[in-house]
Amino acid sequence: FDRAISATVYLKVTKPESVDNKEAEITINAPNAKLFASKIANSFEQAVDECISALERQVEKNKNKGN
Repeated sequence: FDRAISATVYLKVTKPESVDNKEAEITINAPNAKLFASKIANSFEQAVDECISALERQVEKNKNKGN
């Protein structure tokens, strides 16, 4: 988004006994949209990468919706 107003990132450990227990949540606020992604993986880096991929898909959907 060219005009994102704010972004919030939460990182937390969910089930400590599980391997895939790192959760990332990202919320992006823009003038005409609110995007959200939440992913669980075995590392915070992987969870954030997966969130970014999901958010990129949402941005593309919103761009195509306007056409």
